[in-house]
Amino acid sequence: MKLLDKLTYKNLLLNKKRSIVTIIGIILSVALLTAVSTMVASFKFSFIDYEKKINGNYHYSFKNVSKDDLSIFKNNRNIENFYVTKELGYAKINSKNEYKPYSYIMEMDSDALNNLGIILEEGTLPKNSDEILIPEHLKTNGRVDLKVNDYITLEVGERVSDNIKLEQTNPFDEENKEKIINTVTKKYKIVGIIRRPGFENFTAPGYTFISYLEKGTENDNYTVFARYNKKGLKNHTKTTADILGVDPLIFEKGSGLYPEYQEKYDKEMAKAKFNVSSNTYLIIMETMAFGDNTLSALFLLATIIIIIIITTSVFCIKNSISISITERIKQYGMLKSIGATSNQIKKNVYYEVFLLGIIGIPLGILLGLFAAFILIIVVQKLVGMSFVVDDFLVFKVSISSIIIAIILSILTLYLSSIKSAKISSKTSPINAIRNSSNIKLKKNKLKTPNFINKLFGLGGVISYKNIKRNKRKYSSYKGTIGKIADNLIERDFNAEKPNQKWYTDVTEFNLRGEKCYLSPILDGYNGEIISYNTSKSPNLEQINDMLNKAFDGKNLEGLIFHSDQGWQYQHQSYQQRLKNNGIKQRMSRKGNSMYNGMMENFFGLLKTEMFYDQEDKYKNIDKLILAIDDYINYYNYDRIKVKLKGLSPVNYKLQSSN
Repeated sequence: MKLLDKLTYKNLLLNKKRSIVTIIGIILSVALLTAVSTMVASFKFSFIDYEKKINGNYHYSFKNVSKDDLSIFKNNRNIENFYVTKELGYAKINSKNEYKPYSYIMEMDSDALNNLGIILEEGTLPKNSDEILIPEHLKTNGRVDLKVNDYITLEVGERVSDNIKLEQTNPFDEENKEKIINTVTKKYKIVGIIRRPGFENFTAPGYTFISYLEKGTENDNYTVFARYNKKGLKNHTKTTADILGVDPLIFEKGSGLYPEYQEKYDKEMAKAKFNVSSNTYLIIMETMAFGDNTLSALFLLATIIIIIIITTSVFCIKNSISISITERIKQYGMLKSIGATSNQIKKNVYYEVFLLGIIGIPLGILLGLFAAFILIIVVQKLVGMSFVVDDFLVFKVSISSIIIAIILSILTLYLSSIKSAKISSKTSPINAIRNSSNIKLKKNKLKTPNFINKLFGLGGVISYKNIKRNKRKYSSYKGTIGKIADNLIERDFNAEKPNQKWYTDVTEFNLRGEKCYLSPILDGYNGEIISYNTSKSPNLEQINDMLNKAFDGKNLEGLIFHSDQGWQYQHQSYQQRLKNNGIKQRMSRKGNSMYNGMMENFFGLLKTEMFYDQEDKYKNIDKLILAIDDYINYYNYDRIKVKLKGLSPVNYKLQSSN
C-alpha cells in the first residue's frame, strides 16, 4: 500500500496544472458550503439576540407568584436565571390619544431591567422605588410632554369594567365606561426615557412606565420570568408542568394541537399554582423547532442551496478525477498484474482525493468565512434599505457550522470519486495495459442557477411574503382614462434632500370581509410618511385629503411625485393640482410594481409588523384604522433604520438639517 501511496503523490506532482485546478474546485465548493452554513448560523444567532433584546431573555413567565413561592424558582435545577416584576396598576394621564388614556406602571428588579427588552434612550435605569422610566412614544403618540428629572404624581389602581379586572391585553373599553379603583398615590422622579417595550402591543390602553422593585416589600403577587438551562429547555414543557404542579402530558398536548385534550387541559390548569405564558419565538429558535415559518424558510433555503452546491461540485470535481484515473489506467493494470487487489486500487483513488482535500478544505473554509463576512455586511445594508429589519444582523463564527461544512465537503469529495474508484478497481489487468477500459468520460455542461445570484435582492423577503399573502392584490388600474406621465425614476428611488422625490400608492386591508384603504405619501429622502388618508372606500376625496395635508405651507417647486397608473393619478383634477404646485408627475410602467418599490416595501413592512397573523386583535375595521394611525406615528418617530444611521425617519431629517 505504501508503494501505491507514493505513486499517487508522485502523479499529483507530475500533473501540477490538473491538481491545482482540482484543488481550486474543492476550495470553491468548500467555500460555498462554509459561507452558507456560517450565514445560517449568523442569522440564527442574530434572530435569537434580536428576540432577547426586543421581547426579553426568558422562556416562560409565571404570574401571581407570592414571596414564599419565589423559592420554587430559586431551587429549581432546570432554571438558569429568573427575573421578578410586579404590576402596580393603571393611572390616568393627560393623554391626547383617546384610546390610550393610561399609564401602566410596573416594578422590575435589576435583572428584569437588563433582560426584558428595556432599551434606554435617555437617562439612567431606576435604582429606587420612587424613580421611574417613561416611554418615548408617550410624547409623540400621547402628546404628553414629560422629560428626564421631571416629577409626576399618579393615582395608581386597578382597571375594571363591570367588576372585571382588565389588563394590557384588553383594549380601552369606552362603551362600558371602565374605571380605576383602589387607587394609591405615587410620586416619582423621571430618571430615563425608554423605547416602546416589545411586550406593549399597539392596542394596549396604557403607556408602560417602569419603576424599581425593591426587595422585601412583598405581600403582593409577582410575575416571574424564567430562563431555562440546556437540560430544562430540552424538555421545556415538562419543566414548566413541574413548576405549575400539573400533568406534563396534558400540559403539552392541551395547547390547541390536540382538541381531545382541551377539556382535560382546562381542568388541569385550574389546579395550577400560577398563570403561565411563553416566549414562543425564543423557544423555537433555541430548540431548533421547525414550527416557525421564518426558521423553516431559512433552513429550507439553506438546504436547497447546499444541495445545489454539492450537486454542481460533484460534477465539476468528478470530471477532473476521471481524467486523472484515465491517464493512470495502465499503471493500475501493471499494479494488478503484480498482485494489487481491487480494494487496494479503490483505496488508492480515495487517497488521491484525500490529499487534494487536505489542501483544499482548510483554504476553502477560510475563503468561505471571509465571503460570509462580506455577505453579512451586504445583507445588512440591503435589509436596511428594504425596511425589513433594523440593525441586528451580526457575523457569527460557529464551530458547529464549520464542522457541518467539513462533513459536507468530505461527502462531496466522496461522491465525486466513488464512481471512478469503482470503475478503476474492476478494470482487468489486460484491458488496463491495453488501455481499452470501459472508463468513458462524459462531457458535462455546468450550469449555475440564476436565482443564486439574486437571493439577496432589494426587498426580496418582504416582497415575496407580501405577494404570497396577497395572491389577489388590490389594483387601482382601470385602463387609460387620462394622461399617462413619463417614468423618470427608473428605480433610482433615493433622494439627496427632503421633498425631492415623493412616492404614493393605495393598499387594501381586508379584515374578515370589511375593507379599508390606505393612501400615504412617502419621502424618498428618509422614508418618512409625509401624509396619509385611511378610508373605507378608494375614492378621489381620499387622495385630495392626502394632498391637502402634504401641500400645507410647503414650497414644492421641482418635486418629482411618483405613482403607478391608478385611475386616481390619471384624473385631471389630481394632475392639475400637481401642476399648480410646480410638481413633476411620474408614473411606473404598467404592471411593474418594482418601479414603485419604496411604497411596496413600506406596505409589506406595515402589514407584516401589525396586521398579518394579528387580525384577531382588531374587533372591527375602525379599531384597525386606529392601529394603522398608531403604527405610522411609531414608524415616523420611533422605528430606526440602518441606512438612516440608526435614527428614525423624522430624527434623521432633523439631524441632517442641523
